[in-house]
Amino acid sequence: MGSNARLLAVIDDDADVRVALTRLMTSAGFTVEAYASGAAFLHSIDGHEPACVVLDLHMPGMSGFDVQGALAVAHATVPVVVITGHD
Repeated sequence: MGSNARLLAVIDDDADVRVALTRLMTSAGFTVEAYASGAAFLHSIDGHEPACVVLDLHMPGMSGFDVQGALAVAHATVPVVVITGHD
């Protein structure tokens, strides 16, 4: 496993959700980097890629769909788990 094998990225505009997911994933032994926006996440992955992304679908500005599109254009192979608070 690579050095980022236990690194998860949580991307959600809701601070309470970011904190809750960070606590949950950390308690399971993962290292977590949390981001309030898709743009902040995409700027951060230059040089390192997490093992998995937990991505909110509906965010202001850059949506989860936009983030997935940017990852596809960059040929990133990181798995993405999509979450949403909407029906």
